[in-house]
This record gives sequence, structure tokens and C-alpha cells, in this order.
Amino acid sequence: MRALACCIALVFIASVAAAEETPAAVPAGPASAASAASASEPQPDYHYVLGLQYQHQPQSPGAIQQHDSFTPVWALRWGRLRLSNGGGSSLMGFGTRVYGPGASAELLSGTAWHLGISLRFDGGRNSDAADNTRGLPDVRRTMRGRVFASYSLSPDLQLSANLAQDLLGRGGGLVFGTGVDWRLAHDRVSEWTFGVGVRGGNSTYMQSYYGVTEAGSAASGMTIYAPGAGFEGVHAGLYYTRALDRHWIAYGSFGASRLIDAAARSPLDARPLAAGWSLRLAYRR
Repeated sequence: MRALACCIALVFIASVAAAEETPAAVPAGPASAASAASASEPQPDYHYVLGLQYQHQPQSPGAIQQHDSFTPVWALRWGRLRLSNGGGSSLMGFGTRVYGPGASAELLSGTAWHLGISLRFDGGRNSDAADNTRGLPDVRRTMRGRVFASYSLSPDLQLSANLAQDLLGRGGGLVFGTGVDWRLAHDRVSEWTFGVGVRGGNSTYMQSYYGVTEAGSAASGMTIYAPGAGFEGVHAGLYYTRALDRHWIAYGSFGASRLIDAAARSPLDARPLAAGWSLRLAYRR
């Protein structure tokens, strides 16, 4: 517990320290909706995004059934300190850089590269909410410490990578991911982006989300399965963002993913290839 407390404290202290620094300048590049809408206005020390998101996606990885949901999106930026959920982070980053959900702070940066840390909540898994996990143990909610980095090969092409560790020891394990984002087209108020990536985890993560214990087998009727560390899946998506005016912003996405490696061999994988889409509308200031 002492090591856990020290880890959380270090992340928090680093975030606060970064927040007290002068915000880094946005690298020069093609004009975007964010810069065009606010170029003539004085910029405050804080910004926020508040809106609504609609999603159509599988109930869980590998599930056959799809489900629809409405969730709030929000983000708050104060200097280098950022707080957001998943939907809000991309809207806040439109025209600058995307930092990901949670409480984050950029620690180091250069002309083309950036390195930061964040804390974020992981919602875990409610096993009864999906057909392919019903009868299995829930995965408890937890807090993750995350390290993220990005490198811009050009103004329109960016590489990114991240590691996220369960800090509370609740079975979340370690998750890693890497991806490439390519801005296909843009003008002063909108942009099209295409992204591909791969994701995986250590043995703790894979067991929690794709494994079946003896007790879980007895409750669900599935075959006992104990995956090791490895890749979880690959994904690709097309994203469109548009600034409707100085404050309102709209976003749409369509993506597909496929489970691979140990995740694809799991008894939970009833449908390895899945697709989904989302719409967001938010007010940004």
C-alpha cells in the first residue's frame, strides 16, 4: 500500500507542477477550426467542453449483441492540467493535441514529440450486461496510472503509444497500445482523420477480461481458459470533426475492430470482428 500511495502522489504532484508552468505553444501547422475560431480573441487560462454523445457498439469485446447509449462528454483544461472523459478529450484536443481521458499533464515536449502522465478511472466490467460474459465474475472498477507519448512525422501524420497500469490491484493489470493517425483532409472549420492501432495487456489483464476460471466455468458453462500476456486486438476508424461556430463543435466516427492472439481464442469471443459508430455535439469555450 505504501508503494501505491507513493505512485499516486508522484502522479498528482507532477500534474500540479506541470499545471503551474506556462502552456506550451501549439506547433505551427495548417489552420484548424480551433485556431480560426479563436485567433482574434484573448485566450483565458482555462477552457471547457460540455456536450452529449451517442454510441452504437457491441455490448462487450467479442459480444454478438449491439447496444445504444447516450452519455455526457466533458473536458476541462487549466494550463497544462487536463480533466476529461473519453468523449471530451478528443473535442478539447481538436486543433491542438489529444491527451486522452482522465487527469493528465504534459511533462516533456519538443518540436515533434510529447510525453505525459495521467490518472484515469477504469469502469471495469459488469459481466451480466453482455451475453458473452454472463455468469463470469465482474471486473472491479479501478484507477489507472498512464504514461503516453506521441511523435509527429509531419503536420498530418502522428505516431502514439501508451501504457496504463491498475494502481489499486483490482485485476485490471497492465494495458498497452500504439497507433498511427493520418489527417486526410482539412480546412478552416473541419477535418477528416483515419487511424489504426493495436492494443494488448499483461497476463492479469487478459485473464480478467478473456479468461475463464474453474468457478466461472461452472457458473457459465464455458470451457476453462487461461490466456497469457499478448495482443488483444487491432482497430481502425474514420473520424470527422467540424466547428459549427465559435463555440459549438460536432463529431462523428465509424470504426471496426478485430480480436487477435489469445483474445481471439477465448470462449468469450463469439464475434471476433465488430463495428460501431458514434456522434457527439458539444459546447466549447
